[in-house]
Amino acid sequence: MSEVSFDESNPFEAPKARIGNLASQVDDTDQGQAELTRRRYIGHESSIKTLGILAYLCAVPAVLGMITMVVLAIVGPPANPGNNAQIPAGMLRLILIGGGVFYLAVASVFGLIGFGLRRLLTWARWTVVVFNSLAWLYILAVGIFATYMNLPAGLPVLIMGSLIAGFILYLMVTPKSSIVFSAEYKLIILKTPHIKTTTSVVVKLILVFIIVLVSLFIIRIFATLQS
Repeated sequence: MSEVSFDESNPFEAPKARIGNLASQVDDTDQGQAELTRRRYIGHESSIKTLGILAYLCAVPAVLGMITMVVLAIVGPPANPGNNAQIPAGMLRLILIGGGVFYLAVASVFGLIGFGLRRLLTWARWTVVVFNSLAWLYILAVGIFATYMNLPAGLPVLIMGSLIAGFILYLMVTPKSSIVFSAEYKLIILKTPHIKTTTSVVVKLILVFIIVLVSLFIIRIFATLQS
């Protein structure tokens, strides 16, 4: 529960609300404590905010997919003489528009998650936990099946996918996240603007991996449009 305190030396000063134990340790007279707390959790804060950038990057292919669907719906898909099963133009246009709406929804979800993680909003944390858990189950299922069908091809997918999903889930559920996503910690960030976030090596490697995947997806889209 919040409590209000007054400075007895200045009866005209506005009351200051203190929220929780962490905030009570960081008032206007204890800048040092705020800096110590910020530096203690700055690594975890940086990793979470970098995941927000990853979410923005994941929205890029969805935006490109939406644009592709809209363009194809307007100008029509490339002709395929070998395809005897012709779909009526009106039906095909509806399918393409539906695909565009789907990609727009995916881009919106990733964009909102990126926005929430960059600003350390609690709803973004638990949204990532839910979606990442479902993605991890999907990766395990697909990876196990692919490994069974083709060991050299499936095993790397299973290992890399599980490691990345597990690391992201760890970042979200570790006790440090309860501090970093708290309202008290946001007050500490406001008091320590001179302390800048950094990015860990592990998160940088994940960032490079996602960028490569996004780049391959973009190349595939342009190749499809030119065919």
